[in-house]
Amino acid sequence: MINFYKSIDDGELNLKQAYQFKLQSHPELSWAKTIWNSDIPPSKSLMVWRLTQNKIPTYENLMERGFQIPSVCNLCHNSIETSFHLFFSCCFAVKLWYWIASSLNTYFQFTSVDDIWSICNRSWSPQCKIAITTTIVFLLNSIWYARNEARFNNNYIHWKSAISSIISSTSLAGCNTKKASNNSIRDFTILNAFNVTIRNPRAPTIT
Repeated sequence: MINFYKSIDDGELNLKQAYQFKLQSHPELSWAKTIWNSDIPPSKSLMVWRLTQNKIPTYENLMERGFQIPSVCNLCHNSIETSFHLFFSCCFAVKLWYWIASSLNTYFQFTSVDDIWSICNRSWSPQCKIAITTTIVFLLNSIWYARNEARFNNNYIHWKSAISSIISSTSLAGCNTKKASNNSIRDFTILNAFNVTIRNPRAPTIT
């Protein structure tokens, strides 16, 4: 693989090197098309992408980079702050995941970040899938925002306020998408929980 860092330091990154890098085969990521779509703001997708790449600057990752700082979760103050704890095991995160699991009438069991995308890949209708994906993306962003508010501004956000913000964002994305739902009670229940107006499928054309 081309060493882009060396090329950038030397100021000699040229078109040939970029072209050779582009020609290389890269593994396809099953979750890439899930988070990068026109219905989700790119800034929110970027944060989730950083999480999947383990690039979120939690205390765990900062210490791996050489920072010697005390590690504690700013939301629960009961554990060392790792990415998995902050987004899945912390009491603040658990309440948000319990809320979305109740809305979908299912249960979640996470062992890694990749387990998130198994939720989105279930047999949902197109509009439901967008609503659920958007909810998960904004849920993760809300956890990170609450952590930063507590860490830097000493402002503790209640988990119910976070849910209200998530529903508002999901409603906007779900109502503006062009994807349609199915005529089923499950779709109605799920979309209603996220305050999304159901977009009925087009009637079949009879010739």
